[in-house]
Amino acid sequence: MKQIILSVAALALVTACETSSGDYTQESKADIQLYAMNCGHISSPDFAIFGSEGEYDGKAAELAVMCFLIRHPAGDFLWDTGMADALNALPDGQVIDGGAVLTVPVTLESQINSLGLNFEDIEYFSVSHAHFDHVGNVGKLTNSTLLVQEAEYDHMFAEGEAVFVNRDLLAPLKNNKTVKFTGDHDVFGDGRVVITSAPGHTPGHSVLFVDLANEGPVYLTGDLFHQERSRTEKIVPVINFSKPQTLASIELFEANVTARNARVIIQHSVEEQERLPTLPAFLD
Repeated sequence: MKQIILSVAALALVTACETSSGDYTQESKADIQLYAMNCGHISSPDFAIFGSEGEYDGKAAELAVMCFLIRHPAGDFLWDTGMADALNALPDGQVIDGGAVLTVPVTLESQINSLGLNFEDIEYFSVSHAHFDHVGNVGKLTNSTLLVQEAEYDHMFAEGEAVFVNRDLLAPLKNNKTVKFTGDHDVFGDGRVVITSAPGHTPGHSVLFVDLANEGPVYLTGDLFHQERSRTEKIVPVINFSKPQTLASIELFEANVTARNARVIIQHSVEEQERLPTLPAFLD
């Protein structure tokens, strides 16, 4: 039943975006810029928990942590906030359980400042999900409106422990102006930047669709995939909230990618990070 509901939602999203995308010109689409930002790096000596069938057992992995600023005529929108800027003060990084080393070579704040902006200038932000490497700087966005899946918001503040969820980092969000939604959310109301439901990794995990004039349609994957192999082999992490939901989300995601002939940016892929333009350059 869940897959049927998700299938209907995906079909509705394709239809909505196709309809709205016909309402504006190629010139107006050029007003959107997508900036990729380096929001940290994770060096893992054993990536086993990211493959539920033993795909990564005993294998080391290097993960990029990327955030994205979308500049739109109606406002600035930040997608994910990476690991906490405070880690930048630790040149050797922080070692967490399992031996992974977290480093932040450049702060998100300095990257935003390099574009002539401050955190206070960002009208909207959202996180693909509640894990620590995506919410590290939410406490600096107190003047921004949080856009969030209702299921993910509930997951953020549920009682008890949750894997990779640091509630100290999340606590400031309780004071933000917040727009909660279920399913998909059109950020600016024109079909050009759409938060798209893709549950499974967490209860309210999302990906982001952005329609650019020159680059064309783009999807930012959150943690739907962690590496390029994860996508090609449909590998589901042990830590995921629901394997069936994850596989259903992958199926619908790939259908939307094919329908739009979209570029897929895997946010934790070091190889993808190297292919993206570095600040102050952008995709448009």
